[in-house]
Amino acid sequence: MEVSDAKKLRELEDENRRLKRLLAEAELDKAAMKEVIELGPFAGSGTTLVAAERLGYHFTGIEIEAEYVEIIKERLLASYQPDFEFKTGI
Repeated sequence: MEVSDAKKLRELEDENRRLKRLLAEAELDKAAMKEVIELGPFAGSGTTLVAAERLGYHFTGIEIEAEYVEIIKERLLASYQPDFEFKTGI
């Protein structure tokens, strides 16, 4: 192996270590963010709640209009994932 090849290999190994560290940090950030509770005080049609559910976030939506509550229920049930549980205060 020539000196220039060894230098390139060392640079690639350094870049590989840097990328592995970035990936590990991103995975930790992602895991930590899932513990954040998404609160939607004006849930509307539930777009943010559906996104939170799909990403595995804990979430609470608040909506006063009954017709929107029904839309939210339908949208959340349509995007259902096995550990999802729908609760209502109504």
